[in-house]
Amino acid sequence: YDLDEGPCLESAEGAGSFRSHDLAADRRWSRWSPRAVEIGFRSVLSIQLSTEREEIGAINLYAEDPHAFDDDAANVAEVYASIAASALSQAKLVEGLRTAVDSRHQIGVAQGILMARYELRTDQAFEVLRRLSNDHNLPLRQVAARIVEVVGIPAELAR
Repeated sequence: YDLDEGPCLESAEGAGSFRSHDLAADRRWSRWSPRAVEIGFRSVLSIQLSTEREEIGAINLYAEDPHAFDDDAANVAEVYASIAASALSQAKLVEGLRTAVDSRHQIGVAQGILMARYELRTDQAFEVLRRLSNDHNLPLRQVAARIVEVVGIPAELAR
């Protein structure tokens, strides 16, 4: 990463997968390869982690010996990379959904506080949240969290 080159970065950026049988002779990464050899690596297999919707990164396998990764090893690594990419993608999706549900709950609670405290209808309470969010350039969920925290409109948002 410090050198801003190498098979991992190229794979992660969407250039596909890379295999080097002998890093000592490989000139594709003029700065990275000599450093890898210097710390004891002679072979590398870098497989892109991606799904149909996104490029996630790369998985890298290193070996001390030249010619360590044959076609069978590359095929097995591709299978594992596909499974890992799918698992990572699903984990990101679940986390995003969890955040959305938590945010929606927080917004609903804030709406309820505004409705009870200021005798507003549901649509009016949401409009107050939206206006505060826009006026203060804050995400709606942050405005809602502050309203829930102080059980009303906090002073810093009332201005």
